[in-house]
Amino acid sequence: MSEFGDIDDKQFKEFVKRVGSEVKTKGMLKKASNRMNIVANFAYRNTVKLTPVKTGTLRRAWSRSDVQYTGNSIVVKISNNAKYASFVENGHRKRNGKGWVEGQFMSKQALQLTEEQKMNKTMQKELDGYLSKLLGG
Repeated sequence: MSEFGDIDDKQFKEFVKRVGSEVKTKGMLKKASNRMNIVANFAYRNTVKLTPVKTGTLRRAWSRSDVQYTGNSIVVKISNNAKYASFVENGHRKRNGKGWVEGQFMSKQALQLTEEQKMNKTMQKELDGYLSKLLGG
């Protein structure tokens, strides 16, 4: 017996066991990936919706990658392979060089909308629930 009394480490051992099993099964990573897919789909749909339509080529050219892990980040890439997509997004000079065509900012607006409506609420809710469960709450 120590000078300070007995220490019951039963709860700590249970916590270590819970956390260890989550690390082994990559539980948090799977949950984050699922949520990131939901967020990415929302962003992708809004980007396509906000894209101006003349012939439909620009809208059809949007694509999104699968969820990828790079360092400490979970990444989904939404891209457009139409040669003129960046000019529609950001704006450009007119052909005669006199004047400017304003950009449509469809991807910028879609990402802003995603962050406001989906990202913060969805990811934070999932993380809070997961940590609560993990900590035994």
